[in-house]
Amino acid sequence: MATENMIKADSFLEEYNMVLALEPEVCLEKNEQDFSEDFKKIFNLTNLSIKMFASSYYKNGTYLEPSDIDQIKSSLNNYANKDEKVCEFKQQLINDLTEFQNQIRAKHLQQMVEITKQQQEYENRIVALESEKNKLVRARLAKMAWPYDAKTKEYDNKIAMLQAKVEQFAQKAANIKAMRPAANEKDILIYQMQLKEKYAA
Repeated sequence: MATENMIKADSFLEEYNMVLALEPEVCLEKNEQDFSEDFKKIFNLTNLSIKMFASSYYKNGTYLEPSDIDQIKSSLNNYANKDEKVCEFKQQLINDLTEFQNQIRAKHLQQMVEITKQQQEYENRIVALESEKNKLVRARLAKMAWPYDAKTKEYDNKIAMLQAKVEQFAQKAANIKAMRPAANEKDILIYQMQLKEKYAA
């Protein structure tokens, strides 16, 4: 991530924390409309922070890491209005963000599982082909015949192709393992739509 974008994201987070930490005006009578303004402020700033963190990685694409979400959750905890209803709303958002983190990590793990499974399937096919080839060679040797011909060559070609696939999946698995779990642009958009449907109706 570029240094200027790290500064930009950090600067935004500082401003975000300052807004959330502003002491609310003292009112003798706090009505539902006042609470709805608090809810709206918390929701809008949270949604804006998601966009800000996601776009701060612009050189490598748009994505959001669980560590970014941790910072958003931490900022939510700084919101100054400690009224029970405001705290309940804030906690709901934090719970939703935590669930999103869990989904991001689960998706990353599932990608590893799927790639490893595909790699294993190709390895199993190689073992099966080599077994068939060796069985054919032994049968020919038993008959004092030359063991290698077009059929064994066909086996060799198929095995070579499968070995290339195994290497490709092994590289994919290594790449994913080296990457930190992160939500891509599509994941982020879907999550923001879900938040809007739930809280901005």
